[in-house]
Amino acid sequence: MTELKHDYPAVQGKTAPCYGGCQSHMSQKALRRCGCGLVCALDMLLYLHRHRGFSTPFLADVGSDPIDAALYEQKITRLRRRWLPIVYPLGTSGLALAWGLNRFFRKFRLPLRAKWAVKWDNLFPTIDQMLQRDMPVILAVGQSFPRIWRKDKLTFYRKTADGGYRPSNATRAHFVNVTGMDDCWLQISSWGSCYYINREEFCQFAKQYSLRWLCNIVSVQEVN
Repeated sequence: MTELKHDYPAVQGKTAPCYGGCQSHMSQKALRRCGCGLVCALDMLLYLHRHRGFSTPFLADVGSDPIDAALYEQKITRLRRRWLPIVYPLGTSGLALAWGLNRFFRKFRLPLRAKWAVKWDNLFPTIDQMLQRDMPVILAVGQSFPRIWRKDKLTFYRKTADGGYRPSNATRAHFVNVTGMDDCWLQISSWGSCYYINREEFCQFAKQYSLRWLCNIVSVQEVN
């Protein structure tokens, strides 16, 4: 499996550190309901700040893991107010995430450029390339379309002690961060936990219940 080369940010949970941020632990209703895109963006920025040399004053006071939950939510709130607004109860979109990240990159003069959506044939190769460059990848599990009233969901799995995978929960209209990938599975951070998405099931979900443009990624490239 191609994975990130360093530890993914850990945030102090109610009983133990979480694998990335967890929107359900937020004190603000809007963040609990539709803050997944903000969590993915902040976790990605934290990782790049710590491990890729793309450091900013915005994250200078975060310190080591596990990150204090109150400080993490403070950063989420500032990110929302200044660069990545969300519309309650709808949340945000991939286009808005890329736009907000580019505003952040320009503000702190980071040589990075975000773009929403790649051609479908390039989806997994682009994820692999970003992981090879040691970058988390923001991935969208799209909403139902065109039958927006349907509640079809994509299954998330957990790894078992014997190396297998068991269904854990399911979702739609949700952002996650990809932290690893092999020929069959995507390893992701969502709700403060490590899950796995079956690549074939993801492709089928995009084709049958959503759109490939909605089930896509925020690609981030380094620029000169």
